[in-house]
Amino acid sequence: MLRRAGCGGFEFPQPAIRAYSFQGSLDPNWDPAYSGSYSLVWELHVEGLRLHTGGQFKRVSGVTQNSKARLSPASL
Repeated sequence: MLRRAGCGGFEFPQPAIRAYSFQGSLDPNWDPAYSGSYSLVWELHVEGLRLHTGGQFKRVSGVTQNSKARLSPASL
């Protein structure tokens, strides 16, 4: 199921988590690809520039993660 996210009056399909600036613009270069049986993310925790995610997924952007992943701007 794709969710719809809106930004600045525009809507687009939202299959995963995304990054926005404080001005509300979408960062098109930050797009982690979750995959696995369900590819669900239900936990988010910010630590400095890192985002910790938890959920029901096996891989993130081609790297095996098994339900937990730590992302940073450099990791994508």
